[in-house]
Amino acid sequence: MLATAWEAWVGIGTLALAVVTLVLVCVAAYQAWLTRRAWQSQLQPVLVDVPVGVFVQDEQVGDNVRRYEDAGEVDVWPGEDGRLEITVPMRNAGAGLALITAVELDWRHAMSWQGAALHTAIPAGEQTRVTFQVPFADQASAIAAIEGIQRDELGVTIVYTDVRGQQRGRTRLWVMKHSDEEASIEYLVDRIELFRGDDDAPFATPSGRGVALAPN
Repeated sequence: MLATAWEAWVGIGTLALAVVTLVLVCVAAYQAWLTRRAWQSQLQPVLVDVPVGVFVQDEQVGDNVRRYEDAGEVDVWPGEDGRLEITVPMRNAGAGLALITAVELDWRHAMSWQGAALHTAIPAGEQTRVTFQVPFADQASAIAAIEGIQRDELGVTIVYTDVRGQQRGRTRLWVMKHSDEEASIEYLVDRIELFRGDDDAPFATPSGRGVALAPN
């Protein structure tokens, strides 16, 4: 009888020890996961627009100062060969290196048109530009297409990862013609959509024209 009771208590003790061990393992794993997430957040890149009117170069012309370059301006240029060239600036507002893997143009004249980034590795705080060349029959057709940008938004999607390839992100920049015809620039990024991985819905939709974001 005593032996049976003792065996029962030993069994209960063994089970309790196993449960405690399992709990400690789970706690350790969770703490390791939190540590890894915190470490990754310190290296997370976030690609956004280049603010208009911040990164500029001016020159003195007589008694006046003339602005001749604004890093936040979107360039739209019709070539004589009929190719429409669209160049969009962006910057890394995150804390880690961004590696660009793909860029696409979303527009009614050229759906999912592939482009190229001037630099594909963007350190934190640095800038780059992505360029698309959309072919048309001639320069007149390209100019007519530019008039369409004045009525429609033009979307540029950038796919990127962190340096370890573990944090994938997507940024969509929407380009519009400046509403002020007397402004020093003609085209600019009007709004932004930020995505994690392959998510269909953005986790943030800040307005453009100069957004400073802290990585989540």
